[in-house]
Amino acid sequence: MGIPGRCGVHAILAFLLLSPLGAGTSEARNTRAPTLDSVVFVRDNSLWSTPIAGDKTTKLLDFPWQVENYELLHIAANGSALLIQMDGLVAWSKLDSASQSARALKLLPCGGPARLSSDGSSVVCRTQDNERIAIYTMIPTLSVRIIDKNTEAELFWSGNAVLLRDKGELVKLQEDSESKVSGHAPSSNMQVTPKGDRVIGSYQEGEIDVVYTFKLDGKAVKRTLVQAGRVVSISADSTWAAIQQEIDACAVRVAGGQYMCWTRFEAVDISTEGRNLLLSVAGAKIGHDLYLGAVSGTKASKPSLIAEGVGTLAAFWRP
Repeated sequence: MGIPGRCGVHAILAFLLLSPLGAGTSEARNTRAPTLDSVVFVRDNSLWSTPIAGDKTTKLLDFPWQVENYELLHIAANGSALLIQMDGLVAWSKLDSASQSARALKLLPCGGPARLSSDGSSVVCRTQDNERIAIYTMIPTLSVRIIDKNTEAELFWSGNAVLLRDKGELVKLQEDSESKVSGHAPSSNMQVTPKGDRVIGSYQEGEIDVVYTFKLDGKAVKRTLVQAGRVVSISADSTWAAIQQEIDACAVRVAGGQYMCWTRFEAVDISTEGRNLLLSVAGAKIGHDLYLGAVSGTKASKPSLIAEGVGTLAAFWRP
């Protein structure tokens, strides 16, 4: 069954709201122990998970329609929930629930891209008319707060506050107050650490994008991470970033210094404590194949295959 037209879906979202609908080199030797992370990925119109150690694959949930376009998969830093955008719609799931039925997707009436808070409890997006900002609190009980601010700014979370990238500046909205926290902002690929204390993103300089990082401390002093790169994600503990550098997928320490890259792979996500980089490459038969690159030692070792023939979305999960 195909999904109804976008306009038709939006017309009935008020009734559907929250009703169930159905993942180089290094300067110092790394000797950390293996993590307990799993990988969540899309395959066969469903969401699956597999532990990084072992071959057991578990279905998490089925999508309630035949999805045509997958756009975003974001898992909360604490592993409690996920946010997924597909076919232009935004949905939330309580990922840490024991039953598949309790994990059923819940649609949110958003007018554009949405962001999930690091604790999984809240989602921020623009309203359907794109004229205001909506903050949906999903846990422990449902509530919605509308901020009467007409803006086309990109929305982020910084802790429990909403961060706007607006006209080359970063502005924080917290309760009824509004404050500028940086007089500059990345031109693209901006990410905020799950701790909410630092920004990473690309600034265009000449013909290349330079990835910088800076603290949200009011001073916002930039520090270079890599040249010609694109920020993909930041680890749940805010210490490592997954960065795509032309044909190289790289794990880069947020504080600078350590890095490790795999050539001819696409960076997908970085594990909880930066111990593994999730890599993607076009599959031999269909879809994409997922690999794990261990961020350890002084030389990038051969990555290990973890899933074949998956969709375009995948992410690490700390169950």
